[in-house]
Amino acid sequence: MAKLEDQGSISSESILQAGRPDKRLYSVTDLGEQHLKEWIAQPCEPTPIKDDLLVKIFASHIVPKEIILAELENHQKAHQKKLSTYHNLEQHYFQNPQELPESGKFQYLTLLNGISYETHWLAWCNQVMELLNQTIEK
Repeated sequence: MAKLEDQGSISSESILQAGRPDKRLYSVTDLGEQHLKEWIAQPCEPTPIKDDLLVKIFASHIVPKEIILAELENHQKAHQKKLSTYHNLEQHYFQNPQELPESGKFQYLTLLNGISYETHWLAWCNQVMELLNQTIEK
């Protein structure tokens, strides 16, 4: 934040709070908004997938399946927790997306991506765990 403030892209003010540390309230400056518009207009590449779990899965044939199943259960719980958070945000802020102002619709689109991402991971975890559990039983 300090770098953005030094560049003049944001400004901040300190807000005194009783019994708690001071809070910093940040605002985007006109210059910052211009930089943001320029950045949004630039094309970007999809982010490559870099996930330790996928590397572990790829090489998991060298360890007992129970090890990777435990890891998958941990990931399943984490993705379920995040999905629940996203659904709570959707219920609280985006009950009627068609009635949102344009800025709210774009925020909702971002949330939809998060919901889709977490839903996909949960489905994939379930599929992998089912397949591994079938091979253990045989």
